[in-house]
Amino acid sequence: MSTKKNYRKHTASFKTKVVLEALGERETLSELGHRYQLNPTQIAAWKKQFLGGAEQVFSQGPVVDSKAHEQEKAQLHQQIGELTVTVNWLKKNCCNDLGAAKGPGGTGPQGIEHRAAVRSAGDPSQRLLFQARADV
Repeated sequence: MSTKKNYRKHTASFKTKVVLEALGERETLSELGHRYQLNPTQIAAWKKQFLGGAEQVFSQGPVVDSKAHEQEKAQLHQQIGELTVTVNWLKKNCCNDLGAAKGPGGTGPQGIEHRAAVRSAGDPSQRLLFQARADV
């Protein structure tokens, strides 16, 4: 009759904590083993594994959380789309409004007054209207 021995499973953060303390060499592996209730050979194995994989940290470049990156990317694409629609709407309506204000000749005094009012307005959307008209 064989009995299965239950081994403790340690988290990666726990292993990292122990290995970093072992690398600090303030205590011997035996002292660390006694404090964390681990075999010193286990700590030595974790330390060797840690040092063996340390080179990969610098060779792979920065670690990017792909899920958060994709969410931010989707949010920025949505914002770009909304702003594009707004600019197109402003260009369309601005050009129609200014064209009607100019009068039949296209350079009447009403158009000049309207442009002067738009320039002097402090509202950013009004400045955008003027800029959209200037671009067309």
